[in-house]
Amino acid sequence: MDWSNVAPMIVSVTLIVTIGAVILLRPLSKKLGDFLEAVTLEKQKAGGSRDEGLLRQEMARLETRLSVVEERLNFAESLLTGRGPADAGELPAGGSPESVAPAAVGRATEG
Repeated sequence: MDWSNVAPMIVSVTLIVTIGAVILLRPLSKKLGDFLEAVTLEKQKAGGSRDEGLLRQEMARLETRLSVVEERLNFAESLLTGRGPADAGELPAGGSPESVAPAAVGRATEG
């Protein structure tokens, strides 16, 4: 067998088969891709409402926890400023609990 005649034949047959496969399979693969994209979008839409509900529940839970933390902070500030828990609504005119805290600590150590 003469390889100088067979090699060009193998290359040309491979090229023809490859081009034919691309021409035949491209529309099929495009339709398959469109179908998979549509299925994925449907799944995302169906899962999105469930995720949105979970997100709303989590936000409500965090809001509740934040309000509890704010109440505790107000109580701690009232203790630091020397006022009772009933007066915990506002800080003194000085501004922050840090400006009042050293005086409260001094009173606590004196007694």
